[in-house]
Amino acid sequence: MANDLGSNVSSIVLKKFAPMFESDCVLMKTVDRQVIQGELNPNTGDTVYLKRPHQYQVIRTATGDISGNNGDLVSGKIAATVSDYATVKVDFLQIQEALELNQLDEILRPISGKLNTAIELELSNFILKNGALSLGTPGSPVKEWADVAQTGSMLHDLGCMGESYAVMNPWSAQNLAG
Repeated sequence: MANDLGSNVSSIVLKKFAPMFESDCVLMKTVDRQVIQGELNPNTGDTVYLKRPHQYQVIRTATGDISGNNGDLVSGKIAATVSDYATVKVDFLQIQEALELNQLDEILRPISGKLNTAIELELSNFILKNGALSLGTPGSPVKEWADVAQTGSMLHDLGCMGESYAVMNPWSAQNLAG
């Protein structure tokens, strides 16, 4: 049977796939993934601008009167690189058969895992290449738990008290477990 564009197969698949893919995400949850409504089109190029979260400055005065001070609200846009689309080709007949046999989860789960792994691997390589801060030598194994704790100490020392993330090879963690 040819693809029936009038059917609701796409919405059924998306309703199953989206939560599955979202639950597989780990590293991607640490970055801003704003939806860029109407800003992404064939003429956009490889850079788009995302709205920056507002940042405020704390002002200290002897009397508490801040009426003479301008608000130091920092806001604006930040450049983001547009990646190529990541897709997995699946034959329509496979999806149709999975729907008829009530096995959509079984066919979508490995697709979600494969797609997620490819995207998160690309993101981790981007972070390694472009991240401003790193500890140790990239590519060298972690030898002691103190190396792991050093990450938290550095972030705390920089004033990053909440929502700070570090990326570590899971095999390094396993090796530390002994």
